[in-house]
Amino acid sequence: MHSHRPDAKIAGVIVQEMAKPGIEMVLGATFDAQFGPVIAFGLDSMWVEALKDVQVLLPPFDAADVQAKINQLQAVSVLRGTRGGEKADLKSFADYVAKFSMLCTGRQNSRD
Repeated sequence: MHSHRPDAKIAGVIVQEMAKPGIEMVLGATFDAQFGPVIAFGLDSMWVEALKDVQVLLPPFDAADVQAKINQLQAVSVLRGTRGGEKADLKSFADYVAKFSMLCTGRQNSRD
């Protein structure tokens, strides 16, 4: 590392356990000149691309709003464990999306 950046000051490193295998979701944001921050999510990137199955929200919103949008996904049955499959933690995901939107907007409360 120092051979590439001899001036780098390395105070330590953080090692994090890899996420456990499971259902993957995609979450992203963009800034639209007319609407401001736009938050989008869906079942992992392959399915978003293959099915065009994505939901979009404009802040402010809360976890209940996200839950309602999750229910509109074509793949919601997959997320709920269709045919004995693994169930996604949709409540936690909704909370993450709401908190992500606050990060994207600089708001401290999702309904500000």
